[in-house]
Amino acid sequence: MNYNFQKFTYYGLMILLIVIALGAMYGCNGSSSPINPISVNNYYIKGFIVENPNIDKAGVDSTQIVLSLKRNDTVLSTAQIKFNNQTLSFNNPLFALDSVYSFSDFPTPLLSPQTYEIVINDSLNYLDTINTIITDTFSIIQVFPEQRILTPYHYANISWNSASNVEGYVIAATLRDSIYTGFGFSAYVTSQTNSATYPLEAFRQSNLDVPDTGWYYLYVYGYTGVPDSALSEKFLPVRFPTQLLDNINFDHLKGHLGSIVVSKKDSIRIVLQ
Repeated sequence: MNYNFQKFTYYGLMILLIVIALGAMYGCNGSSSPINPISVNNYYIKGFIVENPNIDKAGVDSTQIVLSLKRNDTVLSTAQIKFNNQTLSFNNPLFALDSVYSFSDFPTPLLSPQTYEIVINDSLNYLDTINTIITDTFSIIQVFPEQRILTPYHYANISWNSASNVEGYVIAATLRDSIYTGFGFSAYVTSQTNSATYPLEAFRQSNLDVPDTGWYYLYVYGYTGVPDSALSEKFLPVRFPTQLLDNINFDHLKGHLGSIVVSKKDSIRIVLQ
């Protein structure tokens, strides 16, 4: 009797230890999972972080973060989202976009370059953390022609110093009175060098053969991850180029997110002769 009881106790204890070990192995692997296993939802997040050191129509040097979160294809307004331990507010009536999470106090000063955590908490349904990197600021160091006067059918070149942890660059240009309106030219820099040439169409916003004359602002964006092109339009001097593919692919969370650091602007004047 005692032997059978001891044998039962031994095997029961072994089974319990195996269950605990499996729970530790698969429950804390960093992938997304529901808190309540009975309530399994699918989430989709998209957004951006913009660091903009230009004082112009945007107001002041600032950091903006915008996140859109859906649960089962429906906008989720009740989640708690924290960035750098600061709780974001949903649908702020003073903010430029509706139905998104953003800083409750804005503009927020420029942040130091490092990795930041975004914590997503949907009550008892879901909890997860996304890491995102903000790179260091950088500057345009040369514009050619050096006198910053460009005539038709000639090309403008631009170069800049590098910033650590940047995954890619974008060059942008637009007329001075068209910044933050969605108009202008932007393109990914496909080479690995810190220089690029503006194509002729960069200064032909009217789509005619002759350029739009006047002063243009020139910018370089350094980005990490996959910023959302549509959501970031109002917060960039020139809209980000075509949308890159999603970079978030967890079990229950998909989407795309990234950061953009804008260089301080330079300028060039387009003349007919």
